[in-house]
Amino acid sequence: MLLETDVLLQLDALHYAVDYIPKRAIRYFTALEHQDELMPLLIEEAKDVIAYPEEHQDESGCSRLLFHALMIFGFLREERAIPLIREIGLMPHEAIDEMLGDRLFESVSLALAELFSQRVDELKVLIEDSSIDSSIRATCLQSMMFLYGRGGISRSEMVDYCLRLLKQPEEDLSCVYEVVAASAIALHPEELIGDLRKFYQEGRIDEEQVKLEEIEESLLLPKDSSVEEFRKMLDVRLDDLIPYLEGLDGAWKEGAYERNESCPCGSGQKFKKCCH
Repeated sequence: MLLETDVLLQLDALHYAVDYIPKRAIRYFTALEHQDELMPLLIEEAKDVIAYPEEHQDESGCSRLLFHALMIFGFLREERAIPLIREIGLMPHEAIDEMLGDRLFESVSLALAELFSQRVDELKVLIEDSSIDSSIRATCLQSMMFLYGRGGISRSEMVDYCLRLLKQPEEDLSCVYEVVAASAIALHPEELIGDLRKFYQEGRIDEEQVKLEEIEESLLLPKDSSVEEFRKMLDVRLDDLIPYLEGLDGAWKEGAYERNESCPCGSGQKFKKCCH
């Protein structure tokens, strides 16, 4: 049985590591020998943050546990964490923005691509659930594009799904429509351009986010070569964005750094208090 104090210390690191990456805590939760015991605990801790976000926010900042937990769940493809995504989508928008913010369309969407890599239909259910915050729905759609990039979804399936979203009568979903517009460039937009022009004319897509001119210019590119080029660009893995999960037992574990030196992980702490 893991020492309770150890677990609490590592959970605290996941909560309060704001300006640095909590490498030791991430290493702790991703260690193979700990996973059976720790994953249920981490899921419960994330549930508490989701259920009571106001208790994890104050004038000095807010908990980063939700972000770090999603990275860990994605890295481990921890499917037991999948129900949490809908719960996150039901949080107040301000809490989602505070806790995940601009990470949503990069790191978080990559983590979701790993989580849902074998469960794409469940991603679609989340995207089409009108009770869920639009930023989370858009993040799920971005995750589908990452799966498309790695070959898990075909171009025709992705285009058909984007068309389906554009055809559905819905309340303002500018976040989702902007992901569709950006995706159209990567997919070659010949099937989508008519609907997209209409959405721009109606003001349902923000020109500041994705310009119609860019989409129309992409129509002039050779379809096969541009589709292949964009697919390669979208073949991004979670590992590419979280290099702190690579080489965690690096040179500093072998005596290359003195205890009172700054830790090489960039935390700003002394080595003896961080990755020692």
